[in-house]
Amino acid sequence: MAASPILTIIFLMSNQKLPFFNILSSESQKKCDRLSVLLKRPAQQIIYLCGETSGYVYFLLEGYVKILMHNGFKREATIAIFKPGELFGETSAILQKPFEADAMTLSDCEIAALPAKLFLELIATEHQASLFVTKILSNRTPKLYRYIQVREATSTERITDAIIMLEDVSKDNGLKITHQLIADLTGLARETVTKSLLKLQKKGIVEQEYGKVTLIAD
Repeated sequence: MAASPILTIIFLMSNQKLPFFNILSSESQKKCDRLSVLLKRPAQQIIYLCGETSGYVYFLLEGYVKILMHNGFKREATIAIFKPGELFGETSAILQKPFEADAMTLSDCEIAALPAKLFLELIATEHQASLFVTKILSNRTPKLYRYIQVREATSTERITDAIIMLEDVSKDNGLKITHQLIADLTGLARETVTKSLLKLQKKGIVEQEYGKVTLIAD
């Protein structure tokens, strides 16, 4: 893994980028500081592939990461998008199994990679860390269900639901909501998304600017 030593935990906490580390004991923070690595990845780069094991849990500092699954026709389906401050890859570490999906950067990213063994040690010995991860997993289940539901609705419903979810993810973080991103999330062809958005715009349901699609509230 090409990486550089992570910035000090104190610096990261002062910027409130990694809430997980905020709740750790001083001794655990120092251990994380010593053993974690900082990954810098450009947009559209694979972090890990389905079936792989990396030995790390990932904490997103800057940028956006999407999680992809493949259907029987080898088409990619976006099932989650992570924003700064969130973690991913933890399920593989907890179950001690290979990743069940791909992870790819949506934009230029900085990612703190924490050794999986240390992550498991922390949630086993630090009560607050265990509660934090439990809450993360509990909140993630309905979100994943929502992503799946989007793909089972009509094309118009898929697009409007996708915009709502993307607006929530991009709030105060600057993610560009593009036609391609909506297509990836809904499972629709990009051309279908573009045509549908033009119809919705004419009806006054959405507004469009370069790199930004906004749902107009009723």
